[in-house]
Amino acid sequence: MTANAGARSYLLFDIDGTLMEAYGAGRAALQRAAAEATGVAGAMDGIVFAGRTDSWILSRVEQATGVRIDRESYVPRYLGILEEELDARNPRALPGVADLLERLAAREDVVLGLCTGNMRAGAFAKLRRAGIDGYFASGGFGDRHEDRVDVTREAARATGWRSGAPLAHVGDTEHDIRAAHAVGAAAVGVATGWHGEEQLREADADLLLADLTGGEHTVAALLAVASTAAA
Repeated sequence: MTANAGARSYLLFDIDGTLMEAYGAGRAALQRAAAEATGVAGAMDGIVFAGRTDSWILSRVEQATGVRIDRESYVPRYLGILEEELDARNPRALPGVADLLERLAAREDVVLGLCTGNMRAGAFAKLRRAGIDGYFASGGFGDRHEDRVDVTREAARATGWRSGAPLAHVGDTEHDIRAAHAVGAAAVGVATGWHGEEQLREADADLLLADLTGGEHTVAALLAVASTAAA
């Protein structure tokens, strides 16, 4: 269901608060897995997750607890707990998302990609529960990178984007906006997640959307703003 390799405009999407609502499943899973790995209850207390990568969060836990987390054992445990937390909730795609992705995926001039702080396996676990995993095959993830800029750069490369082609990143936090601008992408802020319209506007979003409803109007707006990054 992804667009073909000859597509012209590249659209990168964040997941949590942008495409879907997981009702805290990811945070709960990270907290449980970190407590097991460090032996410290509340190891993530005080850490603000909004717009951050899983790698960044784990590094802050290590700093706070003084315990090094072995990623090889932590990741599979986290993924198992994530499935449990998703089972306990009812994750859903946010309003307009499924329709928008269907419209974009049907176009030969669009390539879709993910740009998320989630680990790759965790990202697709969430998307599957929301029924929208089939629209994505590549992207940038929080497995290896702490900074959203590096994730966004990886996402652009993974989709086949080359400098000069239209590129936009859609996200719900000021960190998404900053990362998009840092790699030369148009920054689209959608006020369905962590940060509201005012905060996204102050972060200098190139396009501000209340949500991803709107059908063809939203498709046209995304393609138009992506083209400004190629100017």
